[in-house]
Amino acid sequence: MSAVRRIACLSLFVITSTASADGRVRGVPNEPSQPKTLIGRYAKGANVIRIEAFDDKLLALPLWWGGMQPLDRRAGGVFEMQNRRESVFTFTTDSLTVTGHRELDGAYRKLGSELAPMESLLAGDKTSAYRGLRALGLEEKAIVRLVRQCLVNMPSRRNVLYDFAKYLITQAPKNRDVRHLAAFAAITVRDRAAAATWYREILKEKPDDAEALSTMRMMGQIPTSGGWKLPFPLADAYAPPAAAELARVRSEWKNRDLKPRDIRKVHETQLNINGVALQATAISYLIHGQRNFGAVLVPAGAANHSCPVLVELKGVSPSYFPLIVPGGILTPSILGADLRKFVVFLPAVRGEQLLFDGKTYRCEGDPDDSWDGATDDAISFISAGLECCPQADANRIVVFGKSRGGAVAMLLGERDPRVGAVVSWSGPAGWIENMPQMGWSQFELVREGLSAKASPNSEAGQSIRTFLKPSISGKMNLPQTRNRLIASSPIYFMSQLPPAQLHYGVNDYTVSTEEGKAIEAALASLGSKRPDISVIFEENGGHDLNPRISVPTTKDFLLKHTAAEAASDLEDGDRALEGAWRVVSVEREGRIENDDIWIIQKSKISFKRDNAVYEDASYTVDDAKRPKAIDLKFAAGPAQGKTIRGIYEVDRDELKMCSVAPDRADAEKRIRPSEFSAKVGSGTWLFVLKRVKP
Repeated sequence: MSAVRRIACLSLFVITSTASADGRVRGVPNEPSQPKTLIGRYAKGANVIRIEAFDDKLLALPLWWGGMQPLDRRAGGVFEMQNRRESVFTFTTDSLTVTGHRELDGAYRKLGSELAPMESLLAGDKTSAYRGLRALGLEEKAIVRLVRQCLVNMPSRRNVLYDFAKYLITQAPKNRDVRHLAAFAAITVRDRAAAATWYREILKEKPDDAEALSTMRMMGQIPTSGGWKLPFPLADAYAPPAAAELARVRSEWKNRDLKPRDIRKVHETQLNINGVALQATAISYLIHGQRNFGAVLVPAGAANHSCPVLVELKGVSPSYFPLIVPGGILTPSILGADLRKFVVFLPAVRGEQLLFDGKTYRCEGDPDDSWDGATDDAISFISAGLECCPQADANRIVVFGKSRGGAVAMLLGERDPRVGAVVSWSGPAGWIENMPQMGWSQFELVREGLSAKASPNSEAGQSIRTFLKPSISGKMNLPQTRNRLIASSPIYFMSQLPPAQLHYGVNDYTVSTEEGKAIEAALASLGSKRPDISVIFEENGGHDLNPRISVPTTKDFLLKHTAAEAASDLEDGDRALEGAWRVVSVEREGRIENDDIWIIQKSKISFKRDNAVYEDASYTVDDAKRPKAIDLKFAAGPAQGKTIRGIYEVDRDELKMCSVAPDRADAEKRIRPSEFSAKVGSGTWLFVLKRVKP
């Protein structure tokens, strides 16, 4: 069943662990050795860091961040931030010292039962919070800076923070910084009328106030001028897609040639991750005439066709950070020792770099085509990886990604029928009607970004570079721009998604929970055709999710959907299949002929010719896959005892079924067809049947 879940977590535990930065053990005298003794809240001025523990690991939650960071033990009471090893947390019995992190550095004292001012603020106690912050020596300017940071980093607390900003105005009505804060907070909660009032007051005092002018332009209160010009109205680019446009994108996807060519193994090495010995191989291949790279990790000693495939897809940044193997991947920390069960495919994508065993490989192509184009590359890399890796079971492929990788994972599941399940962490749903930030729609952010000639590091800069820069330079017209926007937006193709688990942090200000809510609405609109998709909203999660929630739920999901005994989640029967069907055509590797009557029951097909049954087969289906999947097992004949994989589609009184040719010697090893076709050399049979009515 599909599910939508909001998971709260008051005690935060970390599930993953990695080695210390340099592998040495450092002795730290007179410091606690058990992380549970370190649990608590630590304060330095107005700043509070909450520490939670599990076994030998910790989570740190600076209250103004909104999301936690895992800490790994170095030795004794010394820990390091998992994604920033130079940031060191040193604990004593009643204190914490942070070094190597500019924002957090300093000495903290352990709190008792009393609430710190920041905790009172987030709990909605405005008076106590204000008095406590002033008692710490903070002036209004410092309080404003602190609250503004919380507004950015803690979307789930914005209403509380807005109330506090309005309270500050009663305490300092003439303070322009306070009015700026109130107006900014009003925008984040979509109280634009109040924001406009405060910004007008500010502009009366300071007509050239940059923030006020920019915000009033974004609200349409002041006309825009200058900046980059498009050869079409921006509103036309960001209009909801029509059915014909969606059909055109699907057709274009289907007709793209994504077959990898000139596949090469360019470097091999051995790795040991989580105690698992791995053969690691960098491979290259050509797609659209351009050379791409990626890496494949294979458990040492794995037999042929024995391991499911896990494809991990990386995120993206304005600088197009490289794919670092193994240091930059998440799969090992999710799977732990179960990494030994999987072959892992790690595609780099166009224009980006692979850093592998001290070597650098740069993919050719345009890095700005970083969503739809990256999906093309991932599809092609799966084919290249399967060709290079006989240990991979091509019928058990799952995909995982974070951020850009999460969106590409969804697109990959929607486009490639070989994918059996998808996990997305913090993945954008789309780029036309989605991806709001700080109270602004994507359209509003882009409109202001065009006016200001925004850099890629700004809120709309990456979006403009990816989707609109080709139009600004005259290389793409409106239909082409629309096509790229639509093809990069998985929300429009949810009906094609296989079973999936989609995670969003409630305090993610980059990819907000609005993405998950929009996906919920899209799924609800599908009614009975809704696929098996869970949307999970994680408390205490930002763009970096809550590890206590995201890691175990992801691991369980991946293991479930790759288990050998349930590789496709196949079940007995599909009521739409049941009944008598007359074969009107059979295409066998290009030869077209007529055939028999099929009697389909809940889990059995009987094949009749001249009113006599000449063969039987049992079958199981997975009607959540796109196309729907069917596995047949014949009781006799050349395929006796073998599992023959296929796909099927029922349209009222017509049934199409395409399967691996059962008379092939290698039939059981062939991957499931991805389309209803039986061309010469395909090794497939295509049946078209009409229902026999009483």
